[in-house]
Amino acid sequence: MFYFVIVDGVKIGKFRNFDKYAVKHGISTRIGGVSNGEYSSLNLGISVGDDRDNVISNRRALCEALAIDAECLTVCNQVHGDRIIEITKEKCGCGINIDINAETADAMLTNTGNVALQCGFADCVPILLYAPDKAVAAVAHAGWKGTVAGIAAKTVRLMTDNYNCDPSRIVAGIGPSIGQCCFEVDKLVADCFYERFKTSSHLLISKRLEKYNIDLWLANKLQLLDVGLLEENISCAGLCTSCNTDLFYSYRKENGKTGRHAAIIAL
Repeated sequence: MFYFVIVDGVKIGKFRNFDKYAVKHGISTRIGGVSNGEYSSLNLGISVGDDRDNVISNRRALCEALAIDAECLTVCNQVHGDRIIEITKEKCGCGINIDINAETADAMLTNTGNVALQCGFADCVPILLYAPDKAVAAVAHAGWKGTVAGIAAKTVRLMTDNYNCDPSRIVAGIGPSIGQCCFEVDKLVADCFYERFKTSSHLLISKRLEKYNIDLWLANKLQLLDVGLLEENISCAGLCTSCNTDLFYSYRKENGKTGRHAAIIAL
């Protein structure tokens, strides 16, 4: 189940299946910040043209609402790839101290307490993961390229390979992103999904005239099931960012001029 809370004016989405564990998490909305115009108001993207002081203020507000130490907030330089990095105490903090260079990656994981991981989104799929048996947390940014590259499954494999996590105990949250209703692509993109999801492509892809609509939520859920997660441990928000620009930023709906909401997780 996905639900919203409001803390000091900051509206945050949360997954019920994470709430019983010792992990702080949330999917921010665009409500509760200080940014103006197309970035209104809780823009968390530092490189989209918004005032940097506003972005830092927004990041601090989100951390405060989640009772997370903002000085430990860590982001990555997202490039729609499948690189995953491990974050230690020594490598954290670039989310607030922007003089620290963020590493290039599209997923991060940690087994260190008081390390907050944040990825930014404006239609791509946020994926939060937590392994309660080993206390390992992860966040992944899965656009269509990352989905085809299997970033969700690869993140789980790294959790199991490096920390001996049991996939059947990992809980996952698939956050708001562009839904199949609005994610219309051409044949070249659709062919990538036909190739990657051979046996289940009929479940993911619908064709209308010369265009195709892709279900990114299901594509990522199927990946997680394939690497051993249990269906009852996977929660999907089921909210389309393009249909809900009052709550979320949408790169496609807003013609590229918009902010970023975020998925954040911390032990």
